[in-house]
Amino acid sequence: MRLEEISDEVFWKEATRRWNQKTLTPADPHRTEVMGALSCGQPLHQPPQRQQFEAVCAGCMKQTTVPFKPNPNRPVYCMDCYRERQGQ
Repeated sequence: MRLEEISDEVFWKEATRRWNQKTLTPADPHRTEVMGALSCGQPLHQPPQRQQFEAVCAGCMKQTTVPFKPNPNRPVYCMDCYRERQGQ
């Protein structure tokens, strides 16, 4: 081997070692979070919880919550009534 090849080999071994130390450290909170999510089958990113609004169902007149601000000019349906309407 030539001196250049040896120094390249040493360089890449050291770079790989440092990369592995940096990215595979168990104490890294991001790594722990990602690996924990992967092993549990959970998505890596949890979407933020949507604000819920109180409404009265136009079908059964029961109190319900919806993930949008109800418009007084449009009907709002609970999940049961909405599914029934979707089947029609």
